[in-house]
Amino acid sequence: MTRQWRTRDRWMIQLDGMLRTLVPGALVPMRPSPALGAGEPTFSRLERHRIISLMRFNHSSGICTQGRYHGQGLVARAPRVSQRICDAADEQRDHLAWCEGRLKELGAHTSPFNPLYYTASFGLGVMLGRISDPVSLGFLHAGSELATTRLETQLRHLPGGDQRSRAILERMRDDSVHHAYGALEAGGRRLPGPLRWGLSMAAKALRSDRRLE
Repeated sequence: MTRQWRTRDRWMIQLDGMLRTLVPGALVPMRPSPALGAGEPTFSRLERHRIISLMRFNHSSGICTQGRYHGQGLVARAPRVSQRICDAADEQRDHLAWCEGRLKELGAHTSPFNPLYYTASFGLGVMLGRISDPVSLGFLHAGSELATTRLETQLRHLPGGDQRSRAILERMRDDSVHHAYGALEAGGRRLPGPLRWGLSMAAKALRSDRRLE
């Protein structure tokens, strides 16, 4: 049975989620990292830089996604839609914790621009959620499909010996596939091409942050 939250309760839940998302080390994953048990070889300087770049980009992308989910979940009309978005946000929380943990293992940090990314994405999520639940779920579907494609590309460019990062990215890809199908099953509407292109361009804009160390 889906619980129906009052507006005040929703705001408190989203505030808690925002603080846990943005405070380094505050996120506790519900699932153990897929990287557990995988070995850690010695990387060249170039390989290490590439891995850090990919993991930081995925973390910042996840911050944007989480902000959007929090905004969408806050204003969703139907309880089942709010629950679907909250479920996706829970899995996204795991992704953020896994990526942050991997960056720490590599002696790197997350992006200093994450609060800005989160704030802008939260506002977008509220705007989308106020249009309609089908449109809101449509963005969840489109974003998850784009994430799946991005992760598959990254897996092909990841240094072969990095089994720890590979395990994390593979689980994230599988979760993204699940989110995309789940959004349509919950009543999401497929977005037209121009909107999907806009999402793709927004994701590419994050790549300028990948070089920050």
